[in-house]
Amino acid sequence: MFHYKLRRTILIISAIVFFLIAIFLIFHVQGFRYDFKNHRLTQTGMLIIQYHPKDAQVWVNDKLYQSSEGVSKINNLIPKDYTIRISRLEYQTWEKRLTVKSELATRANNVRLFPEEPTVKNLTLANLAKVSFSPNEKSVAYIDKNGILSIVDLNNTNLNLIINQSDLNGYNITDLVSWSPDNKKLVFLAKKDKNAHHFLVTLTNTNVLSINNKLLITDLTPKLKIDSKIIHPQSIQWFNQSILLIKDKKILYKLDISKSLLNDFISPEVITNNVLNLKVGNDKIYFIQKETISHTPPYLVLKIGTFKMITGNLNIESSIELPEIIDSNYKILISEDDQLALLDNKNDNLFIINDGKPNLIAKDVQDAEWSQDSKKIAWQNEHEIWLYLLDEKRNELLTRYAEIIKKVIWYSDSAHLIFRVGDKVKIIECDLRDKPDIQDLMQVNINYTFIKCDEQGKYLYFLDKRENKATNLLQLNLE
Repeated sequence: MFHYKLRRTILIISAIVFFLIAIFLIFHVQGFRYDFKNHRLTQTGMLIIQYHPKDAQVWVNDKLYQSSEGVSKINNLIPKDYTIRISRLEYQTWEKRLTVKSELATRANNVRLFPEEPTVKNLTLANLAKVSFSPNEKSVAYIDKNGILSIVDLNNTNLNLIINQSDLNGYNITDLVSWSPDNKKLVFLAKKDKNAHHFLVTLTNTNVLSINNKLLITDLTPKLKIDSKIIHPQSIQWFNQSILLIKDKKILYKLDISKSLLNDFISPEVITNNVLNLKVGNDKIYFIQKETISHTPPYLVLKIGTFKMITGNLNIESSIELPEIIDSNYKILISEDDQLALLDNKNDNLFIINDGKPNLIAKDVQDAEWSQDSKKIAWQNEHEIWLYLLDEKRNELLTRYAEIIKKVIWYSDSAHLIFRVGDKVKIIECDLRDKPDIQDLMQVNINYTFIKCDEQGKYLYFLDKRENKATNLLQLNLE
């Protein structure tokens, strides 16, 4: 009888233990954990962190977690705030406090560590006056103080081309005007005495195109006339690899390079009049035009068009009336997916075009730029950097300084901004949770000016304009 009761008791206890373990395992598999701080059962969340360099270490609340190829997925975290720290030897440390929520994955994407002491390389040995990067960022053209034009291959820093006065009948090169979209042509300005001429040099992928060992350089100025009227370009932009758009005063012309190089008698065509601003992007032409209709004051219209395939005539796709009278000076901002914004430089107002109408989104704006993913506009004034978030239709303050903030540009990932304040060049992330991570890239002389960041995010390019020294182009390695 005793043994029977004992076996029965053991069986009951085993069943209860099995039942409790089964419940525990079911809840555990479904992500439930006991929160000892709040004394309750809760369903867990997770962290997903993407970062570069890929071999950096990931710490969550001072606990090191394993990672693979720049991604860490940390499961079964009790919902609460966690301090994430990512570090690597010789790189600046990234740290942020993020909230993990039940049944959700909290992400930290585009985390980037930058070197503590990035290397700087001098790309030029001349005293520079002008610099222009090719659209594919594989070459850079520059003019030195002696009026010599050089083109450097950025992959190996080899000097591919030199054009001087002897190639231009004594003309001295003074300005770089515009690269063609296919990176094979470059328009530049040269002067001799009181005469200013625009020249076009045609390139191959690696060097200058030549005929009988002579550089293929075309003087465009003799072609820039209609009948006896001479065109004096105020701006020249490429519409595509064969069409140049030329603005003289308020008249807009089109010059077909493919025809004009073969036939000296083909002249530019007048497209339209009263053009104040011009911008080319995404195979379209954007221009602001002053409209005058009887019995009404003059007003401004933003027009968007393209050229017809057969006739070559301009086809206006849309016209947008602007809010200010003709005194305003607008900068046209085009995103990668054809969204439009306008910066009124006279009144410091920023507009975005929605449903064919300009909508004011910010005041006291000195400059603005679309992100590469077309989801944000970064804008600045003297002491602040802001983000306009398109999906949420609101502005968010990113940072503020007592010192004057200089030029602000996007880093290549649409998730960071590079700017200068005082003698420091800094990079700030655009993650508005907790406080944005800010890292110092380098300390610069007062006359350093950064130009651009390459599309891969490997390099930042500077002009070093220190007094009593030659102006050189520098390359800062961000890897």
